[in-house]
Amino acid sequence: MPRLGDVDARLHIQGQQITLSVIASNAETRQLLSSETLSLRTQLDKAGLELASLGVAAPREAGEHEQSAG
Repeated sequence: MPRLGDVDARLHIQGQQITLSVIASNAETRQLLSSETLSLRTQLDKAGLELASLGVAAPREAGEHEQSAG
């Protein structure tokens, strides 16, 4: 099993449509997930589901999550 690093996936299902957002810390993991989009879409189609969107991104820097108290 390959080491994927930290992966955070958010799945939203509405009817037969799926929206998937993935945050992966490892660049190779992001590349792998992005390159397998067509395969995932095909598998979901066979199950009667539609992949409405798939987003794969790197995590934000820690400072971007913090908000100033003003």
